[in-house]
Amino acid sequence: LSQTLRSIAPNRRGVLLAAAAVKLSTSSTLRLSSNLPPLASSLYPPISADGRSLSRGPYSRIEPADLLVFADIIGQNHVITDQFEVFAANTDWPRDCRGQGGHVLRPGCAEEVSVILRHCQKRRIAVVPQGGNTGLAGGGVPVFDELVLSLSRMNRVLEIDAVAGTVVAEAGCVLADLDSHLSEHGLTVPLDLAAKGSCQIGGNLSTNAGGICVLRYGSLRGSVRGLEVALANGELIDCGRVNEHESRLVQLMIGSEGTLGVLTKVTLACPPRPANVRLVLIGCDSFQSVLHLFSAARSTLAETLSAFEIMDAATMSAVSDNLKLNCPLSGSSEFFALVETASCNASGSNDAGKLDRFLECLVSLNHESAGSIDAVISNDSRQFGVIWALRERAFEALVADCGPAGGYMQFDASVSDRLDMQRLVLATRAEFGQLDCVIRVAGFGHLGDGNLHLVVTADPAGAAGCGLWPRVEAFVYGWLSRRRGSISAEHGLGWKRSAYLGHCKSPTAVSVMAGIKRLLDPQGILNPYKVLPPSALSY
Repeated sequence: LSQTLRSIAPNRRGVLLAAAAVKLSTSSTLRLSSNLPPLASSLYPPISADGRSLSRGPYSRIEPADLLVFADIIGQNHVITDQFEVFAANTDWPRDCRGQGGHVLRPGCAEEVSVILRHCQKRRIAVVPQGGNTGLAGGGVPVFDELVLSLSRMNRVLEIDAVAGTVVAEAGCVLADLDSHLSEHGLTVPLDLAAKGSCQIGGNLSTNAGGICVLRYGSLRGSVRGLEVALANGELIDCGRVNEHESRLVQLMIGSEGTLGVLTKVTLACPPRPANVRLVLIGCDSFQSVLHLFSAARSTLAETLSAFEIMDAATMSAVSDNLKLNCPLSGSSEFFALVETASCNASGSNDAGKLDRFLECLVSLNHESAGSIDAVISNDSRQFGVIWALRERAFEALVADCGPAGGYMQFDASVSDRLDMQRLVLATRAEFGQLDCVIRVAGFGHLGDGNLHLVVTADPAGAAGCGLWPRVEAFVYGWLSRRRGSISAEHGLGWKRSAYLGHCKSPTAVSVMAGIKRLLDPQGILNPYKVLPPSALSY
């Protein structure tokens, strides 16, 4: 290990990651027209979960008179009806299904959102709030012909208080852009995601996104100091500087996926920007070794531990095979851990001892496991992208297994027993891995908060022929229910998981959630068919 514990060669190029929002041209959309993803309404989970089919709710269809009203509010140029632009708003990042929405509105301020919602409630027009459209659960796209309310124009940073360490920004701010503004004041956003180049802070809060820095900053929910929210009736509620009573309403809105209100403005507490960041990539032969390393990292690195990400060999193989990204470790490993440390001390001299103690634990564990651990260290910002690309592009690599036709299922599970992260992957692999149509069963995620991203890839025709996906869903959600895990950790429920809410919530809890929805949105116009199963609501 003393020889393999080395820095990456200085001439290795870094990989800059930015998940750019997809903008389809007319020609590219026409090329897709012969191979469009299926309608979301035809794939709605209740069909496989409890036998229920989904029908369109009791909502009014958008008429020419409505478009005139919207044009008067936001201007004709921001009322989008062109089929090619609307198509992009009907599909999120996986493009495994599409909605049937025919109209997109792009308001420029909270007041315009308020007036739009007031009209929609009066006419009972269903509305889908949409951020950067990087979701994986269908929470930000229509199921039927709902009106898409895009917040992309509401992207201003309104105030930065460097002394208090806070920022006030509109909900449409792209995460990377917001972080860039904060960097000028020595601050950072307490959230980091692979999709930071296109996801929006409003969408992040709507799903209570976790990301890779939960270990250091905690849940995003804990950093919120205020919200401005437009309710279904158009009323704007500004819980700007949260007091004891307003904080309860703020917490209710976070993670509600636009079903209780539309987030228009956010106040965040922002920590000092790290000046010294280091990254260690470690290969292990067993998940137990990974857990030992995690315990050692928490005790030795203490407050400098920023991230502890894991990948299994199947995920790393997909990254190598499909994206041609090479792992810098020389040997083969069953599991990989990415350990990042961050300090506000520019020299890092006071924290070097912590990293040294962790590396000593690494050497000791390597001796105990007969030399089965390999590692490389990078403390050069130019090299970080090379290593982080292996993890941040993992899902992209796995989806590439199936080709352009698609054929995969991804789960966003949360477990309290960290060993269950491996157990679930192994159980799913044992149940389905031997089927001819299955290509790969892989797992990666955030070990710090027990968040596992489980992905099953398969030949689409073969999967359809054997009814694979309903079987996989039933197996995984049943397994999580028995182990008291959660079916959604950070991606939200959207419509793809709403029917399975009962696997992690009691009937009483679901009933309470439905009651809150009826209270704040009595006509059910905000993001219908999402979060709650259809059987929980009746309008």
